[in-house]
Amino acid sequence: MTFVQTKGTGWSDGLHPFTINIESNMVNGKKDNISVTFDNSGTTWMVDRTTQSNFQRNSHEFTERLGQFVNPRGQTNEVSYFTIYGFVDRDILEVYLNDGEITMTNTFFFGDGRVPADISVHSGFDESFVTIKDLTVKAYGLKD
Repeated sequence: MTFVQTKGTGWSDGLHPFTINIESNMVNGKKDNISVTFDNSGTTWMVDRTTQSNFQRNSHEFTERLGQFVNPRGQTNEVSYFTIYGFVDRDILEVYLNDGEITMTNTFFFGDGRVPADISVHSGFDESFVTIKDLTVKAYGLKD
């Protein structure tokens, strides 16, 4: 995905995130999700891998939220632009920011055998502080 910053404060105001959500399938009436959120004011990507997993919830070594400052990839018509792409497997999220300039590898733990099943991109703004220039999503089957 390539996007440009347009206006607004973004995630830092607590109300208007630009987020990529990765949601699990439903097992025993429950779903899990992890998210990657862009903070416009600090040009920071945040990965939130908080789930319902007992291991994750009870392990003091496991950090649920991680952040990474990212400079814009470049400028187009006086607005900054960024790129992000990644891969999601059963329990690994690989994120590549600005064509791999910065990478984030994250292990996550969905509970009860749940696996990633859906990806959505959304913003809390009626008029978002970003404009998506291109977006490609490909699904590959998970092997048993």
